[in-house]
Amino acid sequence: MLTTNNTIGALLGTVGIVSSNYLLTTPSITAALSTLDTTLHGVATALTATIGTIPIVGTATLDFGSTPGTTASVVVSMGVSTISSTSYIDARVPIPVDTDPTFNNCMMAAIALKIVCGNVLNSGSVSSFTIYATSMIGGFTGTVPIQYICKL
Repeated sequence: MLTTNNTIGALLGTVGIVSSNYLLTTPSITAALSTLDTTLHGVATALTATIGTIPIVGTATLDFGSTPGTTASVVVSMGVSTISSTSYIDARVPIPVDTDPTFNNCMMAAIALKIVCGNVLNSGSVSSFTIYATSMIGGFTGTVPIQYICKL
């Protein structure tokens, strides 16, 4: 990413945006934008090759129960039939729009919870993985929605 930032900075200097006289000419802007487009296309292509497609997205619910002070929760997600021990799995607390009444609770849960995925099992007809959540700041009660992503 540092190379990309340096390239963008050099391009901005080429069009005069960071020069002292701010002289912008159409040919230099066109050339700089063309070079920037090529650079960003290359970055996007590299990211796609690295990340690939993410074929499975799902939801689960962490249940901390009704006892105040619970600091850990576990949920097992089942039904991802092609999952394997080499699959990439990640989970997070989805944040709704800020006008949603659950916005503050979800934001605090996203900040306070350490969420990890593991224990991938695929034994023929049954496949699953486990989402573990631990509070980093104290206890929780109730449920927390989770969104997971699996790259097979």
